[in-house]
Amino acid sequence: MKKRMLIVKDPKAKVLYRDSHIEIISVYESQYIGFEQIYGVYLHQDINLKIKETILIAKKVPLYFIDKNGTLLAKVSFQV
Repeated sequence: MKKRMLIVKDPKAKVLYRDSHIEIISVYESQYIGFEQIYGVYLHQDINLKIKETILIAKKVPLYFIDKNGTLLAKVSFQV
């Protein structure tokens, strides 16, 4: 299976970290995406994400924050 980049542009979406996947809940749908299927995550800057979840996600895959136009604002990643 080919890995893909995960982009969440909805500022009202809720992102939850689980051990093996990320859960994305928005007004329209709910998705479960496994870490083995993605190689990076782009999140809208206004998504409410706790520091602990940010670090846990960044330990699995690189995490990027973008604005409403898709401009890169920050990158969080860890070398293990």
